[in-house]
Amino acid sequence: MKQEEITIPTEALRLSDGGDMFRFEMAEPEGDKPRFRMVANSGGVIEKHAYWQNFAIDMDGIRIGRQRKPALRDHDPGRVVGFTDKIEKTSEGLVAEGFFTETTDDGREVLAMAREGFPWQASIYIPPDSIEKVPEGKTAEVNGNTLEGPGHIFRKSWLREVTFTALGADENTHAVSLSNETSTVEASVYTVSTIKEDQMSDNLEPVDLEPEITEEAIPTKSDVELAVEKERGRISQILSAKCTGQDELAKNLIESGVSLEEAQGALLSDVKSRMEDRLSTIITESPAPAGMEVEVEETPMNDEDRWLAEFQNDKNIQGEFGESKFYINYKKGISGGSIKPSDGRI
Repeated sequence: MKQEEITIPTEALRLSDGGDMFRFEMAEPEGDKPRFRMVANSGGVIEKHAYWQNFAIDMDGIRIGRQRKPALRDHDPGRVVGFTDKIEKTSEGLVAEGFFTETTDDGREVLAMAREGFPWQASIYIPPDSIEKVPEGKTAEVNGNTLEGPGHIFRKSWLREVTFTALGADENTHAVSLSNETSTVEASVYTVSTIKEDQMSDNLEPVDLEPEITEEAIPTKSDVELAVEKERGRISQILSAKCTGQDELAKNLIESGVSLEEAQGALLSDVKSRMEDRLSTIITESPAPAGMEVEVEETPMNDEDRWLAEFQNDKNIQGEFGESKFYINYKKGISGGSIKPSDGRI
């Protein structure tokens, strides 16, 4: 099914069950390190969501990816509570376990309040890859439950983070308005009425019925011209941003179809790398004045610039963290000792 870019309020991608479906508990500590366990989503139907109406996330379609993910407070990347080391789909739903960090104010405060019995709830940030619309009067099956339209189901989605929140789904959807902040995601969107009944098995990809071709469905000449102009503009700006010696890199960036912002970041990172190499060569090959010893002090790149360049140049990191700010905060946590790296690369 064809993917399309859709713009969604960011708050509508921050989801929790709330109420009786949520459970949080202190897990068995590992040595002197306190741990948490949370049911991040039970797979049940959330009724009357402010944006999605009746809503559910298909457990079979969730991609978890990296087991170590940031555990935040109220979805704020600057407020780290800890990190997960185990996320799995169980009979309870989506269960996340991990460590509290006692090196941040939020980590210490959330831990102290949890020990006092404060009823923390869980929320997840989970952009969809495939959305099924259920019109009014229609129903759809999800996780053994029946969802009545109007509503939506995330049939395929990608878990980005878990977060501690004092408000559950009911409070979030009725007492807090959706923010002006938006996110653009690539997802296929279809309605339950356009899918053949025998194609709704969990093991099959949803497939559109043969669409009726109308004049409105045929792209107009102006649409094509606009698309061509947009692509020409992207290519032109990439070429104008390149420096001497970056012809091959610019060509690869154009052919790969990356955004202008990503291309500019890659070109800048390449320039920085070549300048550092050139400076190192000049310093190494330049003779010191007779009778004098020159001590050369290397000036490393700024950590955040280097982490940003890593994010921009690594599709896997982009896929795992979604946004550069999450990756930078994750690296800060590793640098500060509050998070242990999960592998030799990061």
